[in-house]
Amino acid sequence: MISVVKLRSATLLIAAALALAALPGCIGVWGRAPVTPADAPAAYDSRQAYNRRVYDVAWDAVRRHYYDAAMHGVDWNAARDRHRPRAEAAADEAALYEAINALLGELEDEHTYAASPDEVEEDRRHQGVLVGLISSPYGEQDTHRLVLDVLPGSSAAASGVQPGWVLVRVEGRPPGEVLGPGRLQDGQQVRCEFLDNTDTPRLLTLTAKPVSVDPIRTVRVLDGGAVLMRFDRFDLDTARWVRAQLKAHKKAPAMIVDLRQNPGGEALALARALGEFFPHSIPMGRFVRRSGDDEPLRASPGLVGARYPGAVAVLVSENSGSSSEIFAHAIQQQKRGIVLGAKTSGAVLGAETGSLPGGGELQVSVRDYLTADGKRLEGAGVTPDIAVETTIDDLRAGRDPVVAAALERLATTPAR
Repeated sequence: MISVVKLRSATLLIAAALALAALPGCIGVWGRAPVTPADAPAAYDSRQAYNRRVYDVAWDAVRRHYYDAAMHGVDWNAARDRHRPRAEAAADEAALYEAINALLGELEDEHTYAASPDEVEEDRRHQGVLVGLISSPYGEQDTHRLVLDVLPGSSAAASGVQPGWVLVRVEGRPPGEVLGPGRLQDGQQVRCEFLDNTDTPRLLTLTAKPVSVDPIRTVRVLDGGAVLMRFDRFDLDTARWVRAQLKAHKKAPAMIVDLRQNPGGEALALARALGEFFPHSIPMGRFVRRSGDDEPLRASPGLVGARYPGAVAVLVSENSGSSSEIFAHAIQQQKRGIVLGAKTSGAVLGAETGSLPGGGELQVSVRDYLTADGKRLEGAGVTPDIAVETTIDDLRAGRDPVVAAALERLATTPAR
């Protein structure tokens, strides 16, 4: 699968651990955990020895498997030495994994990321200890957060936080320093300073608690008969859901596929979902390892595919990553439909995961990706056919100019 880590920077005041997903053809275990996550440090002579072991396993796995042997120009030995003292001195798992991710961050690759044992467990349960905000960076220095959505059943929802609010500070600090993966404990209270939809300051105390973070999947028929389909992750359940929805709405004149909050997912699920929009198999590009091994990718409707015949529009944003970007580019390249919104994140690498001592996991980019027409999307992203900006005023007023632009364009687009 294509990793879905991208959106740590964009949506994740929810659990970034959910961005870690098992990939087909897993390259193996970097270092099998010798003990359970709960008592891992006790199995070593000291906390420092345990920290050193986890850190070194992560560093070495990237050295051996990273798709770019030049490590994006980073001196990987020097990087190890820079971050190792901080890792060795870490007092707990959260501090240790912050140090490991500071090391990995030198690669400037959102797909290469380490998840702590707590994050791995949250991912397994499709649940995170959260205050319930889905947000994106906002403001001149990106230190504030614009609330895009609020998770049902969360403290934020119960406190009346609305899309369009701006989170200014948490406990007097930039939000990203406090609300992050694995940083909150069940029952922990945090003081949050917001600007509401009228820019009035609001001080709320939100309580972190376990919240379901299952991927969002919605479908609704719009005026005129076009269908708006949103799904926020590519997995096999979602691919089956896409097929079912396309079959149920096969006579709809147009299908609007909303990938604006979809950071990616499994390559197999991507191939199946994309194939539902075509009458036959199409090339989807290829993965290339640093050894030069080439893995062609194709999308196919299969024997019982929907083969949806109507017009298609794909909605994207800077939060669309990985598999979403491949989906949008393939629709463009095959001239199957139009892409609207904002340029995508440009995070398109094939990643695989392995375990770390103590129960954490490491995700490493092991394949580069090239489109069917030979383009590299990593760092470049997908430029929409029609650029549409969604402003904070639109969000606060409940307007969706991207959907409106899609409907306007689709009204003049004949069915396939």
